[in-house]
Amino acid sequence: MLRLTQEADNALRIMFLLAKSKERMDAPTLAGMAGIAPQFALKILRKLKEGQLLCAVKGAHGGYFPAMPPEQISVLRIVELIDGPLYLNRCLEKGFVCSRMGEKTGRCVVNRFFAEVNRSVAAQLSAVTLADLLARDAMMSDPVPYEGEMPPCN
Repeated sequence: MLRLTQEADNALRIMFLLAKSKERMDAPTLAGMAGIAPQFALKILRKLKEGQLLCAVKGAHGGYFPAMPPEQISVLRIVELIDGPLYLNRCLEKGFVCSRMGEKTGRCVVNRFFAEVNRSVAAQLSAVTLADLLARDAMMSDPVPYEGEMPPCN
């Protein structure tokens, strides 16, 4: 079964929460709101920061915030930062040599089908930004309440 890793799912949730808050948030608060272990949240936050999707401010009034507007951060960018390139099937990975095809590269109908589906999924994930998710959230009639309190921003 094809699915995103839990880490990529949590990274998307963390980015969404930060975009929604419009304020800096500390790691323990984010972990609590996302429902994940604090040490796992820190690992994800580090990757998001290294991938230049987040900025961090140290200190008593510090925290994390998106490095760019939500309109510029696609779901695909977050997922690929955490999980690497999206491949529906191993035969789509760069450098993969199919033992079933020998020298007849590019002539496998199954490979072409998977490539088509992969492009479609990647296009959909690329087309949706954090801003789109925020808009969808605003339209929900019964949003899921967050646990915990938002930290004050000074």
